[in-house]
Amino acid sequence: MYPPCIGFAQNMPTPVDIQIALFSKVLMFERNLMSQNDDTLAIGVLYQNSDSQSLTAQKDLRNFLDRLPQFKKAPFRYSLINIDATTDLASIIARERIKLLYVAPCPKVDFKVVADISRQYRVITLTGVPTYVDAGIGVGIEIFDCRPRLVLNLTSLRACGADFSAQLLNLARVIG
Repeated sequence: MYPPCIGFAQNMPTPVDIQIALFSKVLMFERNLMSQNDDTLAIGVLYQNSDSQSLTAQKDLRNFLDRLPQFKKAPFRYSLINIDATTDLASIIARERIKLLYVAPCPKVDFKVVADISRQYRVITLTGVPTYVDAGIGVGIEIFDCRPRLVLNLTSLRACGADFSAQLLNLARVIG
């Protein structure tokens, strides 16, 4: 079931379970996510503990990931990153060797900085907040004609080394 088509005052118009289903399909089209040196896919979940919507998104995502045996036919692990408790996102990404970063609603975060760090460390960023894609996050989900639709920031995705097939690009709204 899709979310209602009215009242888009919320930051994240698509529920986390639908986001995960779409992101899982999107990542099947990405050819560089797992390098030969990686035995486990490292996923980061960036959230803001002081924001209730962010905290809910983090918990929903964590509950989903805890039930998932593998991702892209590979074992994975995830790290929760409370942006309220750190000033050094780059160090966490480097130390944890994060390849995917899910960005929950974080109203007090400069997403240009998050996008710059993700490019530097070649991390694909995903979010359910469509406006974050305009700020440099790589993949988002918006509502169009009352249905979820992918939004891809091609500049950000190319800068972080992502290689998505043209087939996926034809299914999404592409910016950059």
